[in-house]
Amino acid sequence: MAFHFKQFSIEQERCGMKVTTDACILGAFAYADRPLKILDIGAGTGVLSLMQAQKYPKAKITAVEVDENAFSQAKENFQNSPFSDRLTITRDTIQHFAETSDTKFDLIIVNPPFFPDHLKSADEARRKAFHNDLLPFHELAQAISRLLSPDGLCHILLPALQCDWIELDMIVEKLYIQNSLVIYPKPYATNPRQINTFGKKAANNYKKDRLYIKNETDNYSEEMASLLLPYYRNI
Repeated sequence: MAFHFKQFSIEQERCGMKVTTDACILGAFAYADRPLKILDIGAGTGVLSLMQAQKYPKAKITAVEVDENAFSQAKENFQNSPFSDRLTITRDTIQHFAETSDTKFDLIIVNPPFFPDHLKSADEARRKAFHNDLLPFHELAQAISRLLSPDGLCHILLPALQCDWIELDMIVEKLYIQNSLVIYPKPYATNPRQINTFGKKAANNYKKDRLYIKNETDNYSEEMASLLLPYYRNI
């Protein structure tokens, strides 16, 4: 079933990982100072790229996706969007792309494979989407270090526990955490997701914020509604 945003739509039947609320939060939250070149690592449906294209009308967005079905799906979503002239997608691993690309990006967004210790799905597409066999964290950190511009920012969405793991790999590559956004489904919930923001310069004031998707009455929180208002049709 297609997912309709205010300015574009996402077809997703061929993708192992569908559009998720967490990914939409990442797309809405990700920022940099007037970025002109944006990279989406592991494009999936292409939703993160399209959200950046809407947010930054002067930016050109490059997406990298290794899975054939997700690649073709994202490519179609790009072509059918009002931002098609600013969106490109490459079928490649991010490891190889980083080794062969001379481009430096002002903004990098990534929702990497996670749950490395969980039982693997029998569905190959979902297995690739949910496990980091093809993209170990230290290799992701190396790729980001090569591709990020000196003043650029990278935003990574992961379960909170795994954010601690990847932070160690990022430090090895001289990438420093700037701030974090911890995402809870609702107050008092456990097992949050977290967006960590990294840059090549050490942060003066690290800040850790919280976002509750729903409030006590099971409606979107004010912060959630404000964040997704430019994108969601009904919020």
